[in-house]
Amino acid sequence: MVQFYIGKKHNEGMASGWVLKNMPLFEGQFSRIGVGEEPKKDANAEIPPEDETKICGALIEQHSYYMFNFFATGRLNCNYCLVTLEMKRRQDLFTLLFFNLLWPDLDKVSYEIPLSFTGSYPCIFVIIKRNELKTMLENNKILV
Repeated sequence: MVQFYIGKKHNEGMASGWVLKNMPLFEGQFSRIGVGEEPKKDANAEIPPEDETKICGALIEQHSYYMFNFFATGRLNCNYCLVTLEMKRRQDLFTLLFFNLLWPDLDKVSYEIPLSFTGSYPCIFVIIKRNELKTMLENNKILV
């Protein structure tokens, strides 16, 4: 029970630390940050300036004791940015002691940023080995 509480709090602390460390970057790049809905507008509410970032709801959402989501939107040619923080399962003593000896688990951060273009310009991003570059350019004329 003690390991459950300590592990859970450690993962929550790491997720909160990640948000605090990366918040200036997201505030400068996106106009809306948070996983909640935008509050309803009142007639007496102040209208924030256009260049100010709005925080909608909680900054980070906890899906389980080891998985957290962070959401940002409001950037040109970018639908949204969904960041998934997947921590080690520190709250489970059995997994922490036995399975990590065979298959070490690491903390992972993954970014999902789908792009949206209003024009019909194709966007092609290719990662290949250097020795396959010549063959790829010869077979795909669109890449030139």
